[in-house]
Amino acid sequence: GIKFFAKYGENVTIVPPKPLQIFKYCRQIFMWVYGKNFAGQLSILIQDVDGRSKRIILGKLNFLGWRKLKVRIGRRVKQQEDLLNKKKFIQIKKIQYRAANRTFRPIWHYFYIDDISASVREKYTDKQSDDW
Repeated sequence: GIKFFAKYGENVTIVPPKPLQIFKYCRQIFMWVYGKNFAGQLSILIQDVDGRSKRIILGKLNFLGWRKLKVRIGRRVKQQEDLLNKKKFIQIKKIQYRAANRTFRPIWHYFYIDDISASVREKYTDKQSDDW
C-alpha cells in the first residue's frame, strides 16, 4: 500500500526492493491495483536491453476497488539484442504515480498494488546451422 500527501502534478516513485527482470520477450505487463477514486496516473519505468529507460502509462486510478491494469509492450521497448543468443533482459525499474487532484490543494492519496506479472514468449533464436 502507498499513502502520501500531494497536490496536483506531484509524483511519488516506488522502487522495487529487488530487480523485476523479464528474460523472455514480453507482450504485456499486468498489475492488480486497488483504486480509491483518485484521478492520478500510474506508470512504470522500463529499462530496455540497451540500458535506455522508457516510461509506459498503465492508466488512471479513477475507480473504486480492485482492477487489473494492463499495458501492451510491443515495439515500445527494445527487447531483441543485436546479436542472437546473447543473454539480455528488460527490467521494471520503478513504478510512478502522478497526482491529479481536482483541486490545487494537497490531499491524501492512497492505493494498493498486488501481483505484478507479464505475458511472455520465447525470444527468437536462429536454428539454422552455419556448418557447411
